[in-house]
Amino acid sequence: MISLEPYSFEPTQVSSQSPPSEQQDEIHDELTIWSYYDMTYSNSLFETAHPGVKVHSTLIEYNDIVETYINAFLTGEGPDIIILDGIQMNYFNGIDALEDLSSEAYDSKEYLNIIPKNQIPISSSFDLKKLIALPIEITSALTFYRADVLEDNGFPSR
Repeated sequence: MISLEPYSFEPTQVSSQSPPSEQQDEIHDELTIWSYYDMTYSNSLFETAHPGVKVHSTLIEYNDIVETYINAFLTGEGPDIIILDGIQMNYFNGIDALEDLSSEAYDSKEYLNIIPKNQIPISSSFDLKKLIALPIEITSALTFYRADVLEDNGFPSR
Protein backbone atom coordinates (compact mmCIF):
# COMPACT_ATOMS: atom_id res chain seq x y z
CA MET A 1 0.00 0.00 0.00
CA ILE A 2 1.32 3.44 -0.90
CA SER A 3 1.44 6.00 1.88
CA LEU A 4 1.00 9.62 0.87
CA GLU A 5 2.59 12.00 3.32
CA PRO A 6 2.30 15.79 3.20
CA TYR A 7 5.53 17.61 2.57
CA SER A 8 6.79 21.11 3.02
CA PHE A 9 9.72 23.06 1.73
CA GLU A 10 11.46 26.26 2.63
CA PRO A 11 11.16 28.89 -0.09
CA THR A 12 14.35 30.41 -1.36
CA GLN A 13 15.13 33.96 -0.36
CA VAL A 14 13.89 36.51 -2.87
CA SER A 15 16.61 38.93 -3.83
CA SER A 16 15.39 42.47 -4.23
CA GLN A 17 16.41 44.73 -7.09
CA SER A 18 17.43 47.49 -4.74
CA PRO A 19 18.17 47.74 -1.03
CA PRO A 20 15.07 47.92 1.21
CA SER A 21 15.80 51.52 2.17
CA GLU A 22 15.73 52.56 -1.49
CA GLN A 23 12.58 50.55 -2.17
CA GLN A 24 10.78 52.37 0.63
CA ASP A 25 11.46 55.71 -1.06
CA GLU A 26 10.19 54.46 -4.42
CA ILE A 27 6.71 53.28 -3.35
CA HIS A 28 4.20 54.59 -5.87
CA ASP A 29 1.30 52.19 -5.44
CA GLU A 30 -0.06 50.08 -2.61
CA LEU A 31 -2.25 46.99 -2.70
CA THR A 32 -4.29 45.65 0.17
CA ILE A 33 -4.97 41.90 0.14
CA TRP A 34 -7.12 39.88 2.49
CA SER A 35 -6.49 36.16 2.53
CA TYR A 36 -7.14 33.09 4.64
CA TYR A 37 -3.52 31.96 4.18
CA ASP A 38 -0.15 33.60 4.70
CA MET A 39 0.80 35.72 1.68
CA THR A 40 4.27 36.79 2.89
CA TYR A 41 6.26 34.88 0.28
CA SER A 42 3.88 35.80 -2.58
CA ASN A 43 4.00 39.44 -1.53
CA SER A 44 7.80 39.40 -1.70
CA LEU A 45 7.73 37.87 -5.17
CA PHE A 46 5.18 40.40 -6.39
CA GLU A 47 7.02 43.39 -4.92
CA THR A 48 10.27 42.20 -6.53
CA ALA A 49 8.59 41.80 -9.91
CA HIS A 50 6.79 45.16 -9.58
CA PRO A 51 9.16 47.75 -8.06
CA GLY A 52 7.31 50.67 -6.54
CA VAL A 53 4.36 48.57 -5.37
CA LYS A 54 3.93 47.76 -1.69
CA VAL A 55 1.61 44.90 -0.77
CA HIS A 56 -0.16 44.89 2.59
CA SER A 57 -1.81 41.58 3.49
CA THR A 58 -4.21 40.78 6.24
CA LEU A 59 -4.63 37.19 7.37
CA ILE A 60 -8.27 36.39 8.16
CA GLU A 61 -9.55 33.09 9.52
CA TYR A 62 -10.94 30.87 6.76
CA ASN A 63 -14.39 30.64 8.39
CA ASP A 64 -14.57 34.42 8.92
CA ILE A 65 -13.34 35.81 5.61
CA VAL A 66 -16.71 35.90 3.82
CA GLU A 67 -18.53 37.68 6.63
CA THR A 68 -15.58 40.03 7.19
CA TYR A 69 -15.53 41.02 3.53
CA ILE A 70 -19.30 41.48 3.25
CA ASN A 71 -19.30 43.72 6.33
CA ALA A 72 -16.37 45.72 4.93
CA PHE A 73 -18.11 46.02 1.55
CA LEU A 74 -21.21 47.44 3.23
CA THR A 75 -19.11 50.12 4.92
CA GLY A 76 -16.91 50.78 1.87
CA GLU A 77 -13.74 49.60 3.60
CA GLY A 78 -12.87 46.45 1.67
CA PRO A 79 -9.47 45.44 0.29
CA ASP A 80 -8.20 45.78 -3.26
CA ILE A 81 -7.93 42.00 -3.56
CA ILE A 82 -9.53 39.19 -1.60
CA ILE A 83 -8.36 35.58 -1.80
CA LEU A 84 -11.27 33.17 -1.44
CA ASP A 85 -11.61 29.43 -1.69
CA GLY A 86 -13.69 28.33 -4.66
CA ILE A 87 -16.48 27.10 -2.42
CA GLN A 88 -16.81 30.58 -0.91
CA MET A 89 -17.65 32.10 -4.31
CA ASN A 90 -21.29 31.13 -3.95
CA TYR A 91 -21.71 33.95 -1.42
CA PHE A 92 -20.77 36.52 -4.05
CA ASN A 93 -22.28 35.27 -7.31
CA GLY A 94 -25.69 36.82 -6.67
CA ILE A 95 -24.66 40.14 -5.12
CA ASP A 96 -22.87 43.08 -6.69
CA ALA A 97 -19.91 43.10 -4.31
CA LEU A 98 -17.03 42.31 -6.67
CA GLU A 99 -15.60 44.09 -9.70
CA ASP A 100 -16.03 42.86 -13.25
CA LEU A 101 -12.53 41.61 -14.00
CA SER A 102 -13.29 41.21 -17.69
CA SER A 103 -13.50 44.98 -18.14
CA GLU A 104 -10.75 46.72 -20.10
CA ALA A 105 -9.43 48.32 -16.90
CA TYR A 106 -8.10 44.96 -15.69
CA ASP A 107 -6.66 43.68 -18.98
CA SER A 108 -7.54 40.10 -18.02
CA LYS A 109 -7.67 38.72 -21.58
CA GLU A 110 -4.24 37.07 -21.35
CA TYR A 111 -5.33 35.25 -18.18
CA LEU A 112 -8.66 34.23 -19.65
CA ASN A 113 -6.83 32.59 -22.55
CA ILE A 114 -5.12 30.13 -20.19
CA ILE A 115 -8.16 29.30 -18.06
CA PRO A 116 -10.10 26.30 -19.38
CA LYS A 117 -13.40 27.53 -20.85
CA ASN A 118 -15.43 25.29 -18.53
CA GLN A 119 -13.92 27.11 -15.53
CA ILE A 120 -15.09 30.59 -16.62
CA PRO A 121 -18.70 30.14 -15.39
CA ILE A 122 -17.43 29.14 -11.93
CA SER A 123 -15.58 32.46 -11.74
CA SER A 124 -18.50 34.51 -13.09
CA SER A 125 -21.67 36.03 -11.74
CA PHE A 126 -24.82 33.89 -11.98
CA ASP A 127 -25.98 35.79 -15.07
CA LEU A 128 -22.50 35.27 -16.65
CA LYS A 129 -22.23 39.01 -17.35
CA LYS A 130 -19.32 39.66 -14.97
CA LEU A 131 -16.07 37.84 -14.35
CA ILE A 132 -15.80 38.16 -10.56
CA ALA A 133 -12.74 36.00 -9.91
CA LEU A 134 -9.57 34.71 -11.49
CA PRO A 135 -8.54 31.25 -10.33
CA ILE A 136 -4.96 31.09 -9.10
CA GLU A 137 -4.95 27.35 -9.54
CA ILE A 138 -6.99 24.86 -11.44
CA THR A 139 -7.10 21.50 -9.76
CA SER A 140 -7.16 18.37 -11.80
CA ALA A 141 -9.54 15.55 -11.08
CA LEU A 142 -8.36 12.02 -11.71
CA THR A 143 -10.30 8.80 -11.67
CA PHE A 144 -8.51 5.51 -11.19
CA TYR A 145 -10.38 2.34 -11.93
CA ARG A 146 -9.91 -1.34 -12.64
CA ALA A 147 -10.94 -2.05 -16.22
CA ASP A 148 -11.49 -5.75 -15.45
CA VAL A 149 -14.04 -4.98 -12.71
CA LEU A 150 -15.92 -2.57 -14.98
CA GLU A 151 -15.92 -5.06 -17.85
CA ASP A 152 -17.08 -7.93 -15.60
CA ASN A 153 -20.07 -5.79 -14.58
CA GLY A 154 -20.98 -4.69 -18.10
CA PHE A 155 -19.64 -1.14 -17.96
CA PRO A 156 -17.46 0.56 -20.58
CA SER A 157 -13.83 0.31 -19.49
CA ARG A 158 -11.78 2.16 -22.09
